[in-house]
Amino acid sequence: MEKKRLQTAGRAGVLLACLSLIVMFGQTALYPYLENKIFDSFFHLRDSLMSPATGSSPITIVGIDRKTLGAYRAPVIFWDREFAETIRTIASAGPRVIGFDVLHLAQADTAPYKTRKELLKKAILKTENLVLPYSSETGDIPIYIARHLEDQLGLSGEMTPRDKINILSIAEKTTGLSFGFVDLDEDDDGIIRRASLVDSGNGTRVSFPLKLFMRYHGVAMDGIRVQGDRLYAGNHAIPLEQGSLVINFAGPPGTFKALSMIDVNRRKNDPAFLARHFREHIVLIGVWDQMLMDVHYTPYISSAKAASRGMYGVEIIAGVLDTMMRQRFIRQSGTLTGMALCLLFALGGIMLTRMTTARGIAVIAVSEVAYLSIAFALFAFCRYEITVALPLLVLPVSFGSGYLFEHYILGRDRTLLQNVLRSYLDPRVVERVVRSGNTGILKGQRREITVLFSDIRNFTALSEKISRPENVVEILNVYLPEMCGIILAAEGCVDKFIGDGIMAFWNAPNDVDGHAEKAVRCALEMQACMAAVNEELSRKGLVRDGLKIGIGIHTGTAVVGNIGGETKNDYTAIGDTVNLASRLEGKTKDYQSNIIISASVYNEIKNMGLTVKPIGKIEVKGKKNKVQVYGITG
Repeated sequence: MEKKRLQTAGRAGVLLACLSLIVMFGQTALYPYLENKIFDSFFHLRDSLMSPATGSSPITIVGIDRKTLGAYRAPVIFWDREFAETIRTIASAGPRVIGFDVLHLAQADTAPYKTRKELLKKAILKTENLVLPYSSETGDIPIYIARHLEDQLGLSGEMTPRDKINILSIAEKTTGLSFGFVDLDEDDDGIIRRASLVDSGNGTRVSFPLKLFMRYHGVAMDGIRVQGDRLYAGNHAIPLEQGSLVINFAGPPGTFKALSMIDVNRRKNDPAFLARHFREHIVLIGVWDQMLMDVHYTPYISSAKAASRGMYGVEIIAGVLDTMMRQRFIRQSGTLTGMALCLLFALGGIMLTRMTTARGIAVIAVSEVAYLSIAFALFAFCRYEITVALPLLVLPVSFGSGYLFEHYILGRDRTLLQNVLRSYLDPRVVERVVRSGNTGILKGQRREITVLFSDIRNFTALSEKISRPENVVEILNVYLPEMCGIILAAEGCVDKFIGDGIMAFWNAPNDVDGHAEKAVRCALEMQACMAAVNEELSRKGLVRDGLKIGIGIHTGTAVVGNIGGETKNDYTAIGDTVNLASRLEGKTKDYQSNIIISASVYNEIKNMGLTVKPIGKIEVKGKKNKVQVYGITG
């Protein structure tokens, strides 16, 4: 009963912890970034599976393209006469509305340019249903209208951005023109996914695409109102998400085809051509070449077309307008829906902990793919964005947390314990801990062990001569695995690597009969293996003269256990026995012997038939009395 309560309480705690973590993650900048990237990929996938179609869209674009730039020699800022001709030509075909997406044109006071200025001003003022842009951020308004108002109203001197925008209301009443702001909304990653339709600080200011929409449907400014999450333009309801319209792009850059401005002007006397392209249409005049710099990032930034040229501002305006005209609105799931999905997925993850690890992971993978498929289907066919990132994260997080609780904290699965311990213990240690089911041996015990230290002679000096640090690492990657394999085969426990040095010991945690003898035989085999190691290093061109190693071995009592803290643990041995073995290894540099053993080791192996010569008593750092040592030569 107690265990049952612990399980219930633990699962509830895991559930609350996971939901809390997900809520906190949802407040970070990373969450909207991931969510946006997922839906950017949905745009790509949708348009690759279903070819974008704009046939039913009433939008036609006239582009200032490379062909037009080559035909007109003067800079674009002085194209007053050329733009006037384009506006008159399009207007003659009877379009519903014309959007002249050219914000600012420079003017000169010389006689030729004054004449051209008058031509453009007359063309604009005589054209019905013409919409012009302005910037609510900088206060820039079309200079040809600003000059007209200065002349008409007697204005002079510099005007503030607010004054410039305010006089546009006068222009709308006195000229019949319409104005809309063209500021584009970029997300934190610099990508345009939304469009503001109404200035939040001034409800009488609407965006360029919305003004085009209003003129097309004959909606006056008093027909614009925002109620909750909807904007009403007359009888047309436009859903908003967080105050702005989610742009449902018709397709990647180039989906809306553009007529060349020079071709339109050259066919001004071809009524059939003009009627086919412009009659009853919304016509947008704008930049269609990278040289003019009106290029922006959209969800298609990673697509082949967008990577080559981006999306022109007039295309984005067409995308906003097309979303409203064809009512291709994208709705997004709310906070409550997202939390409900996260709760459902968190519960599902915890329930999966009753399965085996492999089966649980397989079910999670299938569930993630299925949910992504459903989310894509809702987006592509229902134009509904359901939250994706949080449910996809909470499922594996809740499964992992629940699995750790069920199988590690409650001790239900020895395999989990084995995997955790194996990350920092020798496999032999893990085997004994799991077999005994008792972690007490990790807490520390005093045992007689045989300790071996080995080190490559003069490796520090060698490594300093090697110009490429990668070669130093490669040398160790050849040497260390060979030595470790020999130690493990001799029933030793590889404790740690100390640079190019190795520490190993025998008789802990498992009992090893004849551990001193096995340590010595291991040392001899390590020395013998160096021939093969040096051959491999020479073949790779890493070492020319060959490596030599020194080995020190001592048998004595030491404390063995799991030592460390929460961030780092090691099953190791400490004490004077370990220190002495290390000192003996260091002494191999001073004597003509690659293996030096202590008297305690010699007493255990003297009947092995090895060639052992007494070195005598030597001073060892940290020892008051001299230590009797022996060298093994074969």
